[in-house]
Amino acid sequence: MAEKLKKSQLYTFGVGDLCFTLLATMELFYFSIFLTDHARFSLIIFSVILGVTGAADIICALVAGVVLQKTSLMQEEIAQPSNCLARRDIGMNTIFRGC
Repeated sequence: MAEKLKKSQLYTFGVGDLCFTLLATMELFYFSIFLTDHARFSLIIFSVILGVTGAADIICALVAGVVLQKTSLMQEEIAQPSNCLARRDIGMNTIFRGC
């Protein structure tokens, strides 16, 4: 039987999810202001850009999740930045959104 997580671990994951959601919402808000006010894109082009980048974000997250599930790290191995695929996902998401 699998061990249950402690309350402190559950709160830690919850705070991380909350902060990520807040930051992603702020990024989307400022990105939409940039596209409509500064870049002068119409709302149709704006919605297409957000749709394409959102779909790319979903695909990258799914692929990164599958790769991370299939990858097994040894107990002694320390997760180096080169081993973390999530950082590459964040970088590609930032590039695709043009921020």
